[in-house]
Amino acid sequence: FPNLNGLRFIAAFLVIIHHIEQIKSIFKLENYWNVVPFIGVIGKLGVVLFFVLSGFLITYLLLTEEHSFKNISIKKFYIRRVLRIWPLYFLIIVLAFLVLPNINLFVMPGYGKEVIYSNLFLKLFLYAIFFPNLVLSSLGSVPYASHTWSIGTEEQFYLVWPVMLKYFKKYRIALMLFIIAFYLAFGHFLTTHYSNILPYKNVIRDFWSKFNIDCMAIGGLFSILLYQKSK
Repeated sequence: FPNLNGLRFIAAFLVIIHHIEQIKSIFKLENYWNVVPFIGVIGKLGVVLFFVLSGFLITYLLLTEEHSFKNISIKKFYIRRVLRIWPLYFLIIVLAFLVLPNINLFVMPGYGKEVIYSNLFLKLFLYAIFFPNLVLSSLGSVPYASHTWSIGTEEQFYLVWPVMLKYFKKYRIALMLFIIAFYLAFGHFLTTHYSNILPYKNVIRDFWSKFNIDCMAIGGLFSILLYQKSK
């Protein structure tokens, strides 16, 4: 789908603008971070657009594989994702924890080693098992690694998606609609007083806001409809 490259550009450009103004704010440079509300939301909107594209493309690839080989190989899917993502992901984690904190040029105000290395082993463990979105929700930002929260969401999505598509052949559209409805319903539940019974409610709410599997399901829904040539 080369026509999606334009959408990828728009999404990436929004994220870049968001983070440039955020970093300028941290370094006390002239910025629009808290001046123009648009700047504060476009980063998340850009990432959300990426999630929709990801759900669309991954679903379409799996449907194509099923059509060509009469089966979806979960093992081969995982291998492809590992080779594509893990090397760069772990390089970023190594740089963020071991290299950049030791170079003054890259040390952000308020984020020295004492901040980065607090709860170090728990942070490294959560990054290692691909829960950077949980680190951001419960343990705070790690400069140059916090943006990997979206990679964590992608990896969690990859873990369940081929399994669901493989074993829900007849009810895939209903499955997509259920995921979207459940995500939104549970998100709403977390904003009510009824959710006060949950331990670590604020952490769960913050994590849920970054676990955008509903966006993947939206992309997946339209991928299925397109693949079936549905009017």
